[in-house]
Amino acid sequence: NDPFFTWLDMEDIFYKSNIFNSRSVAASIGGGADLGRGLSPEGRDLIVDAIQRNNIEFINEKYLEKSIARRMGIYEEYSGGQPIKAYINVGGGIASLGNTINGKLIPPGLTEYLPMKNFPVRGVIVQMGQQDVPIIHLLNINQLLAKYGLPSSPVPLPEPGVGEIFVQKKYSMVVTGIATLILIIVILFVYFSEKKHHQLGTDPIPVSINKKTNPESFRNDDTDDLPVV
Repeated sequence: NDPFFTWLDMEDIFYKSNIFNSRSVAASIGGGADLGRGLSPEGRDLIVDAIQRNNIEFINEKYLEKSIARRMGIYEEYSGGQPIKAYINVGGGIASLGNTINGKLIPPGLTEYLPMKNFPVRGVIVQMGQQDVPIIHLLNINQLLAKYGLPSSPVPLPEPGVGEIFVQKKYSMVVTGIATLILIIVILFVYFSEKKHHQLGTDPIPVSINKKTNPESFRNDDTDDLPVV
């Protein structure tokens, strides 16, 4: 939030330090109508100064629709005829969304195929989605935290690169398949070995007949014990 050390200033340092291999090519004031409405005149001037000192294109159209079209033209120009792999929207920038309602109509996170809806104004994110460009919508962060099981404002802060969003436990299908195959081989070996040496399943099993459960035997025995008249 330092007007003299904006994201454009940070990005320029990263780029010149070879940490980033690309950087922004254009920027606007943002805010209401993408013209800074709702900001003080001093605030608008500070944003314009940041754009100019970083030597990037200044998007300053009178109407929102023209500001959106200008952005689409810039994307087309710098893509060099190559398909755009994805479009990432961060926050509720009006030129990107087109209308604040669109921020609620588009689900947060990744949307590979944007469904056709009655969007009030087709911002950049909508137009990209309608061109079958996958979109990543980073708004309503609390929903994303709940969806991916991430903590909100954790104390202490986790180390960078640590957590389920970076590393997930997965079972190796190769190891699982090999272990299953070995188990089947062992079971078959034991089965055929027992069948060969001990005739597994063929040995006769003696059965003890209980008289109480054999009426015929019970009747014969009783008859033999009766006295002869």
